[in-house]
Amino acid sequence: MRDENKTKKQLIEALRLLRKELAELKGSTAELEMAHLHFQSIIDNVLDPITVVGIDCKILFMNKAAHEFMMGLSCRISPVYCHLADHRLEFPCHTYGPEPLCPLKKVQETGKPFVTEHKHRRSDGEQLIVEIMASPLFDEDGSLIGIVKSSHDITNRKLTDEERLKLISDLQDTLSRIITLKGIVSMCAWCKKIRNEKGQWESVDTYIETHSEVKFTHGICFDCMKKVDTEEETKDEK
Repeated sequence: MRDENKTKKQLIEALRLLRKELAELKGSTAELEMAHLHFQSIIDNVLDPITVVGIDCKILFMNKAAHEFMMGLSCRISPVYCHLADHRLEFPCHTYGPEPLCPLKKVQETGKPFVTEHKHRRSDGEQLIVEIMASPLFDEDGSLIGIVKSSHDITNRKLTDEERLKLISDLQDTLSRIITLKGIVSMCAWCKKIRNEKGQWESVDTYIETHSEVKFTHGICFDCMKKVDTEEETKDEK
């Protein structure tokens, strides 16, 4: 009987300890849930899309901005893989060639943060140019388990840069078409012909047309017109 009573006491004590641990576990779980909700609330206030992507390209976490960008706020089904959500591609980006550079692949190769630019499609189909910042995510053993990826819309900045480069190119093209005659030109004092680089004498209009993009049309000025009229009148008088 004494052994039985001792066993009962041990069982009761073990049960009490188990209930205590269970209560503590429930308390820890509640604290974890509160911490998770607090973290989610903070990260959802970030305007840029933020995702956590596993090494298999599966999206493990996304903030509100990422969900809206990729799926739309009305859709509650999270995308499975980043290449499908961002590029509408069936397979990972790097399987299609070197471009675009896959942030996950690059971080896997180097183990270091990586910044690149991609063209991503919004949930409404609009294509945007985004700057991606990918940081490695390690577990307690130091093994890479994925990346934390943030995307910033730089479409307007890129379009402005492209317009600026186009303007510069147009200006350079215009300048290349402007040919300026420089140096000393030898001209005949009598007939006004110009001697070219080969030593040949050319008319002024031929020389200028050869050395520039100027084209001549011919007319007669008022002074010459008077001379012509005078000469004609003199001939008639004779």
